[in-house]
Amino acid sequence: MNLYDTVIQGRILQDGKLVERNICISDGRISRIQVLEPSNGEYDSMRRMGRRIILPGALDLHTHMREPGSGKEEDISSGTASAAFGGVCAVIDMPNTHPPTVDRKSFLEKKERAGSSAHVDIGLNVALLDGTDPAGLRTILEDPYLAGFKVFLGESTGSLVLRNHGRLMQFARELKANGLFISIHAENGSLFRSRVGGGGDILERHLLRRPAEAELSAVRIVYRELKGNEDMVHFLHISSASGLEEAVRGNATVEVTPHHLLLDVKKCQRSLENGALAKVNPPIRTSEDRARLWQGIRSGEVSTIGSDHAPHLLEEKEGEDPPSGMPGVETMVPLLLMEVKRRALELGKLQELVSEGPAKRAGLPGRGALMEGFIADLFVIDMNRVGKVRADDLHSRCGWSAYEGMEAIFPEMVMARGDVIVEDENLCSRPGRGRGLRES
Repeated sequence: MNLYDTVIQGRILQDGKLVERNICISDGRISRIQVLEPSNGEYDSMRRMGRRIILPGALDLHTHMREPGSGKEEDISSGTASAAFGGVCAVIDMPNTHPPTVDRKSFLEKKERAGSSAHVDIGLNVALLDGTDPAGLRTILEDPYLAGFKVFLGESTGSLVLRNHGRLMQFARELKANGLFISIHAENGSLFRSRVGGGGDILERHLLRRPAEAELSAVRIVYRELKGNEDMVHFLHISSASGLEEAVRGNATVEVTPHHLLLDVKKCQRSLENGALAKVNPPIRTSEDRARLWQGIRSGEVSTIGSDHAPHLLEEKEGEDPPSGMPGVETMVPLLLMEVKRRALELGKLQELVSEGPAKRAGLPGRGALMEGFIADLFVIDMNRVGKVRADDLHSRCGWSAYEGMEAIFPEMVMARGDVIVEDENLCSRPGRGRGLRES
């Protein structure tokens, strides 16, 4: 029996520099990282990647896999396969499904689905509502599939709004355990505008209906109600300059999305024939908001980047009242790698935002980095192999992308827990190989 199952040779980031190393993998973990190549008798297989770059697998803390549901636009199997093709080796799924994940029973039902369907490791969030009984959730706090909890402060897909903000402190005190955290959809629904007039296109009207003030107000509510427990809070998809300024005043962590970094209303008006494809909650905002988010990326104010993968059928997006949400788990890392190539983002910062930061936020020691003893989640890229986003080449069941035609760098090979799950544009995985996110 050989010492290592697999050895992967390539370049990795160490102390901000790309260096050639051999990553030795045994039993799904990185056993050793060394300069010299092991001898033939020490490994079962060797993969020589030459000058290609090896990065730790991404963790996407914000996806909507739409299961349970109709299964037409997505399900856990198709969504996690799509994640794998994008270098995402673990995901957290949000609770606004049909039926929603709101208690022990619905959590266990979704866990069963995930256990038989997921291609990558998966954690599940449970929604906290006015009627939630924390005692009923304590029995699942140790479950490796439980990632944490989700609070909506304004209407979005699924209508799971927490209206009694005073319950936030009770939830924090009674559910604080094992690194579990509360993800916040930070839009105060009381500030939404139902009537905004008939001028402007769909994205401009959506922006007026859900103003930046709603985001700013929601952040303030959370900090007021959770004083002393801000470290449990993860603000999702912060989209505005004012929202970011307020969010970084406290001890919460902050997520931004690729669509809020790469798109703004004017840019969408120029590039999208159907602006509804970029209709999301919170809305695509202005170029000034986008610039402030990039500033937050570079300054370290932003802790994670998450896709907010939220697919809908194209026919729904082309209807009179299109729903909010867009697919993105497969394109998140490839699009951001192009920003690295354009020198708008450092490779080390990208690794921090999609791997190290998410692992830290989710309380997952042993994930998010290429280090000895860590889970062997990784992907391989050639920075000179630039392609374009084409919906026909993507793997989400919804079949479209608001990023159509944009340049991207997709992984050539993806490994999760030491298994090759994507190689040469082929899925090498099977449904159910993914485990609970917190499983060692």
